[in-house]
Parts: sequence; structure tokens; C-alpha cells
Amino acid sequence: ITSITNHLIMLFLFQSIFVMTLFTSFMTPSIIFLKSRGTLFANPNIYLAILFFISGIYCLTIYSMSLGHSLLFTVLLYGNFSSIYFLIGPLIYFYLRSLRSGNTKIGWSDFWHFIPFILVFLDTIPYYLSPYAYKVGVVRQVFSDWTSIFSIQLGFVFNAAHLYLIRPLLLTFYTVWGIRYLRKNEVYFYQVINVG
Repeated sequence: ITSITNHLIMLFLFQSIFVMTLFTSFMTPSIIFLKSRGTLFANPNIYLAILFFISGIYCLTIYSMSLGHSLLFTVLLYGNFSSIYFLIGPLIYFYLRSLRSGNTKIGWSDFWHFIPFILVFLDTIPYYLSPYAYKVGVVRQVFSDWTSIFSIQLGFVFNAAHLYLIRPLLLTFYTVWGIRYLRKNEVYFYQVINVG
């Protein structure tokens, strides 16, 4: 009985953390949009809002696959949003850059940041267009054996294992860049924080 009770407590805590994360991930962009002054797209916080929204979709996908076991939600979420997760790193970059420069515009020289997103989006078009019954089969396969997630072919080139490897590598690159950028501009950000 004690192991069952411990298991239920851990499950409750895990679900509570997920629900709080989901709430934060979807409420933060809403607050940012509501509190924005002037033109929304002239505010650097637009990148932060989109980043939190995409993170919320990712958390919702993981929750529906691991704890929710909702067939409908998982079919809608799994694989269909795999390309937008590649925008998290560039959003961090654009946010920090726009904070420093005050310019939120994205130019043609920034196009290379979108290459992973575009490649994965184009590669997973067959999955996007696949019939609902196929997606239900994929989700049922994941529900029965979660390790099968790494062998599912979402497109012509990439399977889920590739995506689960490439995404953290890109995010690590952007995180390291962001830390270096903050250190390089430490005086500027320190002044902004103390003035505001």
C-alpha cells in the first residue's frame, strides 16, 4: 500500500507541475500582449511571448503523451508542431538582440536562423497531410511503448530521434550565445535594469 500511495503522490506532484507550467506558458504571452504599449510588433517582448507560447505547446504535447493519454489531443499535437519547436532558439536570439538594439525587425541576413524550422517543416509535410487514422495508429503505438517514439518516421529525412537530438543541440548553441551576449553587454543590461 505504501508504494502505491507514494506512486500516487508522485503522479499528483508531476501532474501539478505540468499544469502550472502549462498555465504559465499560456498566461505569460497573454499578459505580455495585454500590457504591450504602442505597436505590438515594435516591442521586443513579442519574441518572449511567442517563445512562451511555443514552450506551452511543447509542454502540452509532452503532458498529453505521458500523463494525459488523451487520444484526440495527442493526435492533434504530436508531430504536427515539431517544426515550430526549432524557433525557440532564434526567438531567444531575436529577443536579446532587440533588447539591446531597440529594433525588432528581422532582416534577410537573419534568414539562416529559420533554416532548421523550414527544413523540418518541409520534411514533415507528409505527416501533416497523412490521414487521421494513420496519426491515431502512431499515437497508439507511442502509448503502448513510449520508446517507439524514437523510431517513428515523421518525414522523408528526419525521424523523431533526429529531432530529439537536433533540437537540444540548437538550443544549447543559442543558450551559449545568449549567455555570451549578456556578458558582452553586461554594462548595458545592468544600466537598463537599474533605471527601469
